[in-house]
Amino acid sequence: MPLFKGLVATPITSFDENENIYEAGVRNVINYLHSHGIRNLFCIGSWGGFAMMSSAERMKVAEIQISECKAKGMKLIVNVSCPYTKEAIRLARHAQEHGADAVVTLSPYYYTQYGYNDDNILYYLSELVEAVDIPVHYYNNTRTTGVILTIDLFKKFLDIGIMGMKEGGGNLATFIEMMGILKEKDIDFDMIPSSVTMFVNGLLNGVKATMIGSAMVFPEVAVHAYEAFQAGDMDETIKLHLQLMDLRRILGSKGFSPATCYGLLRLRGVDVGRPRRPWLDLSDKDLEDIKQSLKIAGLTF
Repeated sequence: MPLFKGLVATPITSFDENENIYEAGVRNVINYLHSHGIRNLFCIGSWGGFAMMSSAERMKVAEIQISECKAKGMKLIVNVSCPYTKEAIRLARHAQEHGADAVVTLSPYYYTQYGYNDDNILYYLSELVEAVDIPVHYYNNTRTTGVILTIDLFKKFLDIGIMGMKEGGGNLATFIEMMGILKEKDIDFDMIPSSVTMFVNGLLNGVKATMIGSAMVFPEVAVHAYEAFQAGDMDETIKLHLQLMDLRRILGSKGFSPATCYGLLRLRGVDVGRPRRPWLDLSDKDLEDIKQSLKIAGLTF
């Protein structure tokens, strides 16, 4: 059976006014998500701002998040993406040592669009799989790496022992074909669609866990949508899915969606700290505009 089931949230990372890691804020975010029904986290990913953090900072945040999750009985995947293999392994072993349930990585980025072929990616992933005893997932994010995951490469991932994937490729036909391969091979594999646009299609095609970025602000809506689907209430599922699509649009209406979350979470009473620059916090006017848009969409604080 897949290790992860239900809604997966991807927490933002809390910083203080001097842009240092704000530990209380990191814990507050997890407490908030847990209190609204989230039981799985994808930690230090794109929404967590990992690309703007040093390895030491990433390890510090991972330790805090793992500790908090374990105390609450939550499962978590820690992102260990890095441009080179040695550091990805160091981050993965650190996550394993502190109790992460799985680790995940992008393709080794920066050179991917012109310098690497499938052999480079497979070598990187194989080394990571061999280095740890916990599951290694692939972070399929074509938008940031330029790597288009083909069916042939996906099959090779299965051959080297990749045990899950955050699926952000955005190609529905390819996703359905990959799900067919997993069913045919009867493999325990955590396929986790990572976009609200794939929410219903993912569940209809048999995934056990799904990720929605906007669950960072209104986790209860995402959790209820998942529960409605599991209960067979498609009318409610579709209604909530459309509301989540509205939320996605609203979060992106004033800039970068993850950065928007800081101001909105403060409005929801969460001491979340501040984003790290160049992410920009919302102005009071932008916050008020978003509040009005959310009210129209039926989402209130």
